[in-house]
Amino acid sequence: MKLIITESVKAQQWIEILKVMKCLNSYTTICSRVDDVFIQIMDDSQVCLMNATIQSSWFDLYECDPQEGSGETFSFLSNVMVKILQLYSPGTTLCMYTENEKLIIQFQYPDKSEKIFELNLVDIEKDVLESQNMEGSVEFEINTKVFDKYVSEMLLFGENMEFVCYQENIYMKSYGDEGKYTLKLPHSVMEELLIEDDLQLKTKVSLKYISYITKIHHVFKNLTVKVRPDAPIQVDILDDSIEIRYYIAPKISDDDESGGDEDFSEYEGDHYEHLENVVVS
Repeated sequence: MKLIITESVKAQQWIEILKVMKCLNSYTTICSRVDDVFIQIMDDSQVCLMNATIQSSWFDLYECDPQEGSGETFSFLSNVMVKILQLYSPGTTLCMYTENEKLIIQFQYPDKSEKIFELNLVDIEKDVLESQNMEGSVEFEINTKVFDKYVSEMLLFGENMEFVCYQENIYMKSYGDEGKYTLKLPHSVMEELLIEDDLQLKTKVSLKYISYITKIHHVFKNLTVKVRPDAPIQVDILDDSIEIRYYIAPKISDDDESGGDEDFSEYEGDHYEHLENVVVS
């Protein structure tokens, strides 16, 4: 496998994708296929799964040496890769290729200087997990930077977030010893919003996994959140020849296990009608 990226924007997107991978797992496995590069990674606790597919045409140069039609698969240490990629600077040509059981990363700078790094490949047996592009009971597209701001605020009050959809409104809530933070998402901040009729939904999710994916707001403008009962929350990022599907398993509470009815009384009436949300663009 060999790939070359010359555009700074694309190089930053590639780097940010690998940074998310590093947050999830110590090892990253890349499958170099004829038409695309596919990366699938799951965190050690098996709470979060990320699929990233990048079309071969997205790269300035892409070469694949298929083996029995399935392409070349190789793995490496995520943290070492990110350390190397942090040395990237705008205007640099980024080249990566496999050679003699090693992954070579090469930076070619505008002043004609070069930096070359070698990573030992790691032998990991890994099956590709099947995942579906689901339709959510509620779906909304939102600016990634805005959503990251909300998630960062939520983390000040707790490790988990309760996502609520009630009376065609969406709420995000976190709480802990320091207090509780409830945000009513204004419809105006969402690019698109789809909600099933008469939907009443509550689900709880770990905030840290959401924060991993929202940190790529520097290079991906929008993301789409899809939520449905008894299913992972799905976050989609679709860009020029890049498709990212990010799944987070919901947290199960004692009330969920007992099958009790959800209480939406705190969202009744006009309790939140007077609240104005400040949106940072």
